[in-house]
Formats: sequence, structure tokens, C-alpha cells
Amino acid sequence: EVFIEDQDLNEIIIKNFEKQRNFFENNSNYKKNNQCIICENSNLKEVAKQFKHFFFSDVVSNQNNSLKYYNDVKYCLNNENLLFCHNCGLVFSEFTYPYQFYLEYLTNLYDQTDPISYDKNLLKIDEEWALEKHFARINFLDKFDKILDKDLKLLEISSYRGWGLNNSKSKMKVYGIEAHKQSVDFNKIHFPDFADKVDYNLFELSNEFLNKNKNFDIILISQAFRLMRDPFLSIKMLNEILNDDGYIIIDESLFLDTIIEEYFDGTTNLNDLNKIFS
Repeated sequence: EVFIEDQDLNEIIIKNFEKQRNFFENNSNYKKNNQCIICENSNLKEVAKQFKHFFFSDVVSNQNNSLKYYNDVKYCLNNENLLFCHNCGLVFSEFTYPYQFYLEYLTNLYDQTDPISYDKNLLKIDEEWALEKHFARINFLDKFDKILDKDLKLLEISSYRGWGLNNSKSKMKVYGIEAHKQSVDFNKIHFPDFADKVDYNLFELSNEFLNKNKNFDIILISQAFRLMRDPFLSIKMLNEILNDDGYIIIDESLFLDTIIEEYFDGTTNLNDLNKIFS
């Protein structure tokens, strides 16, 4: 149910939810987690509702039929909670869905926008935002091991539109995995020289792609680890495809860019940074 004082906005949201009715009806089956997914302890506490993002665009009739993007709509599916484990401190989702749910969710609900239709201004903002995050991670590694001076193999999990891979392709062999189909299609059109190096899939379902292209020197995971259904399986897979002297950056912080800047400015020291990445 949707209750918003702005009646026009209320109708727009309801209309776009109705478009996804099949998704909601087809994903009413799930496994309820009665134990912590890390330590298997049963001493759990419900701390909040688990809200998911609903990112869509729609035509605004009273504004010359212009396209407007709605990126702050959230919903709670199946009345799901976030759980807190009193033993290890993990906060995690109450329900576990089939893998296909996560793939459909990321493409059809989490972000319904199609970058192929972006105008030049929006595309420029999209590129700058993506590259800022990419530079923060690459520059952090390069400061300690001069990775940019070597011919390395890079895998980016959640490679978005391919902006970061395109920037790094002259210095490394680049590969990507992305679960948002519109972004993968954009990547293939705008960066055809490495289109076959990007796999549209969840990381856990990319076995064929990973077996073909394994032995990576650097693996970047961009705000995607929390969406992986089985963290132990994901870590096992990462271990199998990473070279012995390779690096993995798992970025789950929305404020990573600011943290990195503070480190280089001297306001955050190395010990603080190690705590963030530990």
C-alpha cells in the first residue's frame, strides 16, 4: 500500500509498482533465516524493516512530457526485517530469496533507468560519479604497490556502465561482472573493444565466465558484497580466481571517496583506514 499526501506523486508510484506486479507475485517464496548467516547463532533481534530501492523514470505531463527520475522511493517486500546477531554483531536480511530474484530485482526494480537514453548532461554526471569512486580504489592500491606500472589483470564486480574499466583498459587487462542489464547493454555499445569481457550476471552465477578468465591480480567489489546470497560461497570463489599476490577491495561504504580524500589530506591516518577495511 502507498500513502503519500501528494496525490499526483502517489498515482505515479502506484502506476509504476503495478507495472512490476508479476515480479512481486513471483517472488513470494523465500527462506526465513532463523540463524546468523555467518556464525549460525540463534540469538537474533529485529532492528528495523528491510527497505529496498525502487528507482524508475516516468513522463511528467504538466512539464511538457519531460522525463523525470524517481530515485528515493523505497518499499518493504513481504514485511521483511533486518536482523542483528547478538553473538557476532552482523546485521543481515531476514529472508533469503532464490538467485533469480536478485538478478531480476537489480534490473527491474533497483534501477529501471536506461543510460542509453540519457542526455549529454546526465551522462556526464553519471561518468564523473563512477570515475570518482573508481579512482579512489585504484589510487589507494597504487600508492602502496604502484599497480599502474605493471601489466595486471583487473576484475570489477558491479562494473556499472563500464566507465572505470574503460579508464583502466590502457594500463590493465579489464574484465567486469554486472547484474544490471541496461548497464551491460550500454557498455557493449559505448565500449565495444572489451564488450566480451563483461558478463551480465550475479557474481555467484558467473562460473563459466570466471573459469574462462580467472587468475586476476586485482578484484574490485563495488557495494555488491552485501547483495551476495551466500558470503562463504562468494569468498571461496574469490579465493579461486585471485592470484596469490593479488588484491581484493570490498567497498561497502557509501562514504569511501570522502574517507580516501581525508587519508591523503592527512586528516585520517593509516590506522583509521585499516579499521575501515578490516
